[in-house]
Amino acid sequence: MLYKSPLRVVALLGVAASLCACLTQEWQDYSSETGGYTVSMPGTAKEKTRKVPIPGGQELDLKLADVELSDAAYLVSYLDYPSNLLGKVDAQQLLSGSLQGAVKNSIQGEIVNEEETTVSDVPCRKFQAKGTVKGKDASAKGIFCLQKSRLYQVLAIGETKDDFATNADQFLTSFQINKPGV
Repeated sequence: MLYKSPLRVVALLGVAASLCACLTQEWQDYSSETGGYTVSMPGTAKEKTRKVPIPGGQELDLKLADVELSDAAYLVSYLDYPSNLLGKVDAQQLLSGSLQGAVKNSIQGEIVNEEETTVSDVPCRKFQAKGTVKGKDASAKGIFCLQKSRLYQVLAIGETKDDFATNADQFLTSFQINKPGV
């Protein structure tokens, strides 16, 4: 008999349960007052600000909240373009170009599905992509939205595994824009 006492079996089951709890992420709601959005993420979001260059030599502040796991990352970012820069740009063209650049830079991949959608009555583009990250097959799912001059990028990137699509969908469907952009 492998286990000689019921106490040892209970102890081993406790260790197994502890390991399972460590591997399961606890989803948490995150709200950005300045960003005007809410989302549910598989862990505690970390906030960052990065400078990104735009045509004309200017830099804009990209505000970012993300959760990085061992096999996936979930992030929401936004930036506010100067209103004179956008002019009468077509929202869907801007969104499509933005997501194509994001896919190329993040997973060196290609978009396999892209479509127009809305979040909180704001024009958006939803997409799926395939590529690689650190030599492993990777997937990306996201929604990019343009509300006035604010660009939202909601992106899930992870190793291509069975649970990634489910977790990415949970993350993306939880994203809501709560107040008007700039």
